[in-house]
Amino acid sequence: MALTFPDKQVGLVAPEVARVFRTLKHLPDNWKVWHRLTPWEAEAPDFLVLDDRGRALLMVVSTATPQQAQSTPQMRLLGLEIERQIPGQAEEHVLGNFLEQIRAAGVPAGAVHGAVVFPNLTEKELQIVQQAEGAPSHLWLDKAWVGEKDTATWAGIFPDVTLDASARHILRRQFAPEVVVPASFVARVPQTRKIAAGLGDYLLDYDQEHVLKSDLDLDTEGEQLSRDFRVQIVNGVTGSGKTLILLYRLRLLHALFPHKRFLVLTHNRPLIRDMQARFRNLQAEQTGRIDWYTFNAWCRKHWPESVQPWHDPISDRRRTSLVREVQEAYLADSKVSAGEFRSELEWVKDNGITTREGYLEASRRGRGF
Repeated sequence: MALTFPDKQVGLVAPEVARVFRTLKHLPDNWKVWHRLTPWEAEAPDFLVLDDRGRALLMVVSTATPQQAQSTPQMRLLGLEIERQIPGQAEEHVLGNFLEQIRAAGVPAGAVHGAVVFPNLTEKELQIVQQAEGAPSHLWLDKAWVGEKDTATWAGIFPDVTLDASARHILRRQFAPEVVVPASFVARVPQTRKIAAGLGDYLLDYDQEHVLKSDLDLDTEGEQLSRDFRVQIVNGVTGSGKTLILLYRLRLLHALFPHKRFLVLTHNRPLIRDMQARFRNLQAEQTGRIDWYTFNAWCRKHWPESVQPWHDPISDRRRTSLVREVQEAYLADSKVSAGEFRSELEWVKDNGITTREGYLEASRRGRGF
């Protein structure tokens, strides 16, 4: 199956778009498919497909019905095309505008093909529209392309031009602006291997984008978090882009789900402030639907005072001093150092041990002493 961004469709989409998406997912593994996700951007094609040779195809999906196709000649004859939408007109306009944008940005003319897909119309019905409208500027694909064409047939409608790295960068930047990383977000700017002169921004790589767009939408059962609580873990070394993925994912979710609230938790206040500043750069419009807290501050906000009084955590310096005092008072004659004692206290807390019996019975596998 092709690598798709996102891995599944998000929110409510037209049935025709969903059918095309399912078809594109069954293209070969070394093909890549993007589905447009940015509601804050101007109109653009619904899908971008890159094949295994680096050739590109842009696709717009039409929701035109057979009834609309059959009535097109009469609409033209009576001059009603301005009042009622002619199948393919709006889609051709979207493709034409977008192809002009990428040409202006540096993609060679003719290097990317455009196609309008009509999942509801047969080849004969498309011919009726074309006879009334004239030859289209781009490829028109009938319903047989939704689930019935093999890979070789799909490959036949791609241009003969393999896009270089610069053209792919421009195309992806224009189609998926949600993965554009401002230069100010990049900690270390590489001194070599610039894609091309004049490209002042960066893009999330394919792995980062895949994580960004995975599981964006909770299904009905997933909404009931008491029974289906999901955790997505992103591991990576320092500077690998974990914070970027979080912020970009937050921007997407915030735009796609206006009825939801969001909570961001981290370990310290400086990181919270840095993340808030970056998010303001990504999205100027701020709302009250995002809460930013350190984990301790969030716990304090929701701590039930009736259960047990809250005491602010002691500082690391005070904790180290207390550990040393206790070690010297009770463990000075043992082989347990202050560092080992502190490690043991942390292990006890991490494992939720609250009694002496529980401590004596706990497995010490992996502890080393």
